[in-house]
Amino acid sequence: MTILSVLLCTHCTRESTEQREQTNPELGNERSQVIYTTNYPLFYITRQLAPASVAVHFPAAETSDPSLWKPLADTIAAMQQADLIFINGASFEKWLSMVSLPESKLVNTSAGFEDRLIYMNETTTHSHGAEGSHAHQGTAITCWMDLNLAIEQTKAIEQALVRLWPAEAALVRSQSAELQAVLADLHQQFDQAAEELSESEGSLVFSHPVYQYFQRAYGLTGPSLHLEPDEPISEQQLNELMQLQQQSSLTVCIWEDTPLASSVTALEELGITSVVVNPMGNRPLQGDFLDGLKNNLTQLHTLN
Repeated sequence: MTILSVLLCTHCTRESTEQREQTNPELGNERSQVIYTTNYPLFYITRQLAPASVAVHFPAAETSDPSLWKPLADTIAAMQQADLIFINGASFEKWLSMVSLPESKLVNTSAGFEDRLIYMNETTTHSHGAEGSHAHQGTAITCWMDLNLAIEQTKAIEQALVRLWPAEAALVRSQSAELQAVLADLHQQFDQAAEELSESEGSLVFSHPVYQYFQRAYGLTGPSLHLEPDEPISEQQLNELMQLQQQSSLTVCIWEDTPLASSVTALEELGITSVVVNPMGNRPLQGDFLDGLKNNLTQLHTLN
């Protein structure tokens, strides 16, 4: 695919730049053009579109879940001095109402598809990881998992960059068009993989309630539980799975990350195969956003 090859080459030339840029504002930055982003998809998209002279920061990168991140005072001060602040919206930044940031610098990348946001009807609270107890309520946050919506976020970032730096408009628009083409192609591939999966016997269960946009975009249905990949499945959770198995003939569990071997074995004993579809809200240990999406596709293809 020519467009994909071009973008990947562009990514290769930018990767060293991305790695040099600090995600910690306390380390300082000599550049005059600065952008802050609140999750990894926005960071990746911005880094691909913005001129190389622009420093792009993702201060929540060190947390396990950027949606639970809360900025410290010095980070807020640094964000206040930035040229732009790209936020996900859809209630992702729960801390936003508690801080003071210049409205003129804030760009809500999901504002253009507010009518397509998913609102959850129930609230569930549970605890996991270093962030502790948290609730899934209000608006579903992982809108970029519908790659058509990720394209809309790319367009919002493009427009903001062009408004602020019109001299770089041609470059920004060219980079944006390339990325949108790649995302559109991946969207079609996810759609095809999901269609093939839907045609197979059995049904799905999702380890966590973070796949709402993914499910809607690609026609995948199934209940969501609260299984943590780094924690053993409890007796209560196992009983819940057994009940669901009796009702729906579950064959696949979609995990956010690689589950413990004991969890994989427990599910296999119920006839359930484990696959990983990483929401990509944070930087992966290896590769980048596109690599993560392609890994997710590979996982789905193993089921067909």
